Amino acid sequence: MTKMTDAEMRKITRLAVADLERRTKDDAAKHKARPENRSVRLRQAEAEVKSSAKRDPREVYYDMDTDTKPARGKAAAKKASKQKPRMNRAALLSK
Repeated sequence: MTKMTDAEMRKITRLAVADLERRTKDDAAKHKARPENRSVRLRQAEAEVKSSAKRDPREVYYDMDTDTKPARGKAAAKKASKQKPRMNRAALLSK
């Protein structure tokens, strides 16, 4: 391996540093292209909280068949009042 002069070493180092800085700027630009802007998310969350506070809680019930998605409306509330809660597997096996 041949020995490099100080000037050659400085040149290679300078090029490597410049390349690293360029790549860092490119990465930062990619992140800024699609910002998950915190203020936008905050405003959306506040709007969701305000809209959910305006809803009548009696009109929301959880479907006993799926146990996941709430159904809304007066017909759904009437159906919920007629439904009986499901028994879980352990309760059925213990009988």
